[in-house]
Amino acid sequence: MFDSSPPNLPVEPAPKASPTGAPVQGGINQTGIKEPEDIFADIKEPELEQTKAAMPMQSTPTVKGFPWKVVFGIGIPLVVVGLGVSGWYVYTSYQSATKTVKPPTNGAVAPSSVPVTAMPDNTQAIPNPIKQPDETQLAASQAATALMQAQAAKGYQEGTTSTLSEATSTQVQELTATATSEVTSPPVAPPNIPLPESVSPTAPTELSPGLDSDQDGLTNSEEALLGTDPNKADSDGDGFADGSEVKSGYDPAKKNGKLIDSQYLKKETVSTLDVLIPTIWERKPGLGGSVQILTGTPAVITIDLQPYATQQTLLDWVVAQNMGANAQDFSSDKTASGIDVVYSKDRMTAWLLAGNTVYKFHYNTNSALTKDFGMIFEYIMVKQAQTVLP
Repeated sequence: MFDSSPPNLPVEPAPKASPTGAPVQGGINQTGIKEPEDIFADIKEPELEQTKAAMPMQSTPTVKGFPWKVVFGIGIPLVVVGLGVSGWYVYTSYQSATKTVKPPTNGAVAPSSVPVTAMPDNTQAIPNPIKQPDETQLAASQAATALMQAQAAKGYQEGTTSTLSEATSTQVQELTATATSEVTSPPVAPPNIPLPESVSPTAPTELSPGLDSDQDGLTNSEEALLGTDPNKADSDGDGFADGSEVKSGYDPAKKNGKLIDSQYLKKETVSTLDVLIPTIWERKPGLGGSVQILTGTPAVITIDLQPYATQQTLLDWVVAQNMGANAQDFSSDKTASGIDVVYSKDRMTAWLLAGNTVYKFHYNTNSALTKDFGMIFEYIMVKQAQTVLP
């Protein structure tokens, strides 16, 4: 009997939907249980709808990435400003470096400004602080020096203590006058300067023979020493020229005579070697055991002794003794008695090997311009040298 409700009972209104579309639940929020009627529903609902409509919808904030826009916005202006400052600094430095400086002139005329730069201007000529010597004065000085050196060499060769002070003022003035007529006074001679000990004045490499009137190979000076006629090519009339006989070991003043028996020659013994020299020549002891043969003229012939203790040939030994020389500078030969001999190219020096001793013959002309005793030196003294007989 209670299956249907009485018609006179009040009917409960249906619940209104919420603005979001979800049903509004009661405080208990249980299904099948009737909640008390809200008598203020009609009054509160419109106000609630207006409040919700007036409130703005707040969205959930999102997390953004790295702020590149901020970085670029601040960094780029800073870079531009830095470049501007750097450019201004470089410009001001360049302007200060290229400024001109006016040097003090001290009364002299000087350029208005001199550029100051980092690199020198190679196009500007640098004045030479050393004054160039006068050519005429230099020539006179060289001439005077040559005279003094020649006189010093002459005194040295004669074994004296000749010095540069021997040059007279008259000789100096004559040389300076020939060098130039513009020099008013000759240069002052330097103090005495001896020649170095290592320098040995020698004759020129090319010497012409002395005067030979009859063209027989012997100079007039040699013919006077050997007793022959300077105006007759064959003095003894044997059909052979005087020079040819000397080269062959014969006496040009006597038919069929030998040089070793000539009355115009004498024998001098030097250690273990016999040497022929003209009778009027003199022997004199030299330095270090050497022997000097005085000719009566400025020319002097010296004989030096050197030990020989090697298995080398004489030519190789001579080459080794002369620094910078080679075998082509010498020629090998033998004396009349078979002794090995080596000649220099100018035939002014000869080395003889006798036993364990080398005899060095040297012809020193002592500034003479001619070779007056070449035949006697080469073909009588050297060629006819022989070891001492027991």
